[in-house]
Amino acid sequence: QEEAPRGRILDAKGRVLVDNRTSLVVTVDPFRLKDLKLAERDDLLLRLSQQLTASGVPTKVATIERRLSDPQYSPLQPVPVAIDVSEDLMVFLAERADDFPAVQVRRESVRSYPEKSLAAHVVGYVGRISSEELKARMGTTEEPKVAPKPYEPDSPIGKTGVEKTFEDDLRGTPGIKKVEVDRNGKVVRELTADYKAPVPGSDIQLTIDMDVQRTAEQKLAEQLEG
Repeated sequence: QEEAPRGRILDAKGRVLVDNRTSLVVTVDPFRLKDLKLAERDDLLLRLSQQLTASGVPTKVATIERRLSDPQYSPLQPVPVAIDVSEDLMVFLAERADDFPAVQVRRESVRSYPEKSLAAHVVGYVGRISSEELKARMGTTEEPKVAPKPYEPDSPIGKTGVEKTFEDDLRGTPGIKKVEVDRNGKVVRELTADYKAPVPGSDIQLTIDMDVQRTAEQKLAEQLEG
């Protein structure tokens, strides 16, 4: 499943309060990791943590280990271990793919806030879906639900405010990428003929005027300081 960009959140005049931006995410493929000997695996994770830290994204081996062992992540999907890494690190890892087996860098759409914290209490925020939210949206393995906009264990979901209230509208329709796996569950090839591209979510326009909201927040801050 390929996540679709969420819809934007606009003010009363159509100006953007919440948008999307591209983030570079480092992932580790647990199946390819299993092909390595224990010493090779430990060495790989150590070198990866060192490179991430050196590039400005402090990451401990224990943090990567926790992500890889988290049962909420799909067993057929690469596990994200670091976000917002630099282009330089992406190039570094790509040029040394043989030295970093099972490690890849992908581009993902994440939320951005052109007006920073303006109306933050209203628009809310997005976070990784919890096991309880996933169960409510998708059901269980024994009793699955059919959702028009399905979620994966690491999908983003609105947690508060407008992001939560209008989750069904803002969330896009994920793309579908089918793969063929062997009897051990390891991906052997992608079925490109069955690929369905993701469809972005719908924009939401609020009745809030950005200028009025900014003035109100400034006045409130002045009163609190005074």
